[in-house]
Amino acid sequence: MRATGTAEKDWAITSVDSDKILQDAKDPAASPATQMRAIFALMSKHGCGGDYNSKVVGYEKLGVAAEHVDAMMKRLAQELDV
Repeated sequence: MRATGTAEKDWAITSVDSDKILQDAKDPAASPATQMRAIFALMSKHGCGGDYNSKVVGYEKLGVAAEHVDAMMKRLAQELDV
């Protein structure tokens, strides 16, 4: 919502418990979409990550300017006209 300038009422927001997603992904017949949701759940689940900026190390060593995730998402939303 920060990226698009919209309000919560503008979206149909649903949530699924991350533990349920991770359990579903263990099924050998799990779809690729379920497995991708599991990766996202692991990255954002409390105790497993969630702060993307802290995961990136060495911008300066690469000669790349650090970029804030919110700013990047806002620019992407504008480019996609969301």
